[in-house]
Amino acid sequence: MADYASQLVGQPITRFIISRILKKHEINRKKVSYRYREMNYEKAEEFASEYFSLLDFPILALDECSFHIGEAPRYGYSKRGSRVVSQRTGKKRAVKAEDFHEFLSEIKLPTNEKTYLVMDNVRIHHASWACRKLGLSTIKELLESKNIEPLYLPAYAPMLNPTEFCFNFIRHYVEKSKPETEEELEQAIDKTIDMLGEKDMTKFFGHCYFKRPNYI
Repeated sequence: MADYASQLVGQPITRFIISRILKKHEINRKKVSYRYREMNYEKAEEFASEYFSLLDFPILALDECSFHIGEAPRYGYSKRGSRVVSQRTGKKRAVKAEDFHEFLSEIKLPTNEKTYLVMDNVRIHHASWACRKLGLSTIKELLESKNIEPLYLPAYAPMLNPTEFCFNFIRHYVEKSKPETEEELEQAIDKTIDMLGEKDMTKFFGHCYFKRPNYI
């Protein structure tokens, strides 16, 4: 940026000067938030508006993510010209329809009031044939039995799922603990989850919906 500004005005401008100018105008350096080019902005806005109309009802959100044993921090130090390299396993276990069905079955909610569930459109969240094959009710039937109505996110719009922010929080602290065994990994995850409170949950939902002009 400093080089570009110098060329633009025809005289040297340092990064320090640019930083001072930006700070004066309350413009700060921030982590980049990426958005998928394929996202339909109109549908994303419609979803956020629908969410606002349901604020008087209980709303849950879910998603799936993976953690690695021996997870290393995302940043490190190395000599100039060399990369910071860490190793981790490439093996992952995908969540199957049976796993998702079991998870939903264990959710205990009062059935006299409708609950809304925010989740993306992956196949297991709609599983029908796979559940029937296992002798289970379909995901739709299971949700209906618990008086839960799914709110499926628009494609390529993970920023509208509060769970994404929750996972980022958990992953940050799990990486710092550097678990080397499955037991240590589970303990690190449980410990981090215990750190989460109502204010954190409110913040995660707020990032998705109450601040949506900055996200959509």
